[in-house]
Amino acid sequence: MLAGLNKQLENIQKQLNQFLETKRGSFPRFYFLSNDDLLEIIGQAREPGPINKHIKKIFEGIHELGYDENGKGNNKTYTITKLISSDEEIIELPSTPKPVPVDQRVEGWLNKLIKAMQEALRRGFYRFNNESAQFLKKMGEADKMWNAIQRSVGQILIASSQMQWTLDVEGALKNMDNSTQGANSIKKIRTIYRKKIDTYIEIITKRPKMHRKERKKIETLVIIDEHNREVIEKINLLKVNSVSHFEWQQQLRFKRAPGDEQ
Repeated sequence: MLAGLNKQLENIQKQLNQFLETKRGSFPRFYFLSNDDLLEIIGQAREPGPINKHIKKIFEGIHELGYDENGKGNNKTYTITKLISSDEEIIELPSTPKPVPVDQRVEGWLNKLIKAMQEALRRGFYRFNNESAQFLKKMGEADKMWNAIQRSVGQILIASSQMQWTLDVEGALKNMDNSTQGANSIKKIRTIYRKKIDTYIEIITKRPKMHRKERKKIETLVIIDEHNREVIEKINLLKVNSVSHFEWQQQLRFKRAPGDEQ
């Protein structure tokens, strides 16, 4: 009898593992969860609460999912509306083209959530870049930077900064063919990025009690742009004069994908 029970237990365990493997196949981020955590989520798939307990394991940068409740009792439904980071940054999910309702197939609505967060970041990225052009005309450098840091999500801010650096350096290298401007192109960019680091320091010095969220963003920008400045210094020292030069090609460059428009 005991042997029979053990055999049944083995079969149940095997079927359970196959079931969980199917779920992980449909949503590969479930591989970050233990079987117990995944079972807890599947058992309460129509409620976002259990997901929020484990969301940091599924998405590294997300601390919590914000959601709206509708209805009462057994008819209660939930719709995911925002992403909240541990630094209290909030990204509102777009209601169009489709909201993200929480339903029984947890892997299904989590896949929809990924598409919604990608669209939210895409829209936020273009909105930030379109608005930045206006701030360039209206404010001094330090004020412009501080405003951008305050109103932007860190991921968008840092990616935009990296893209601008790529454009600046490649533009300078392409100008090297111009006999009247080319010789000083890299030196001009070098000066700009030296001043940029000084501006970050000015912002920090004038605002010693800034919120930790803003401080973390500006500290990250200082580290990244100091590295970018060092790359420019090296390019200038080695007299790199082409975007196809290995010294530039080996750098991590951020660019907008061809055809990627708002």
